[in-house]
Amino acid sequence: MGITSETPQALATGRQRAATERTDAQRERILQAAAQLFADQGYANTTMAQIVRALGVTKPFVYYY
Repeated sequence: MGITSETPQALATGRQRAATERTDAQRERILQAAAQLFADQGYANTTMAQIVRALGVTKPFVYYY
């Protein structure tokens, strides 16, 4: 049936799992940076711009995850 013996559904599940692991890792990275800023200066005094700057990413990146 092709080069692999896996079904298309099995391949899709593998890709989905890999994507989920990357998503979880990015989300955790964002949460850790935010938590550090909250601890340093308080929740009310922390802005999205500061979180973005600490991560070195864009606002859309943070909102995506």
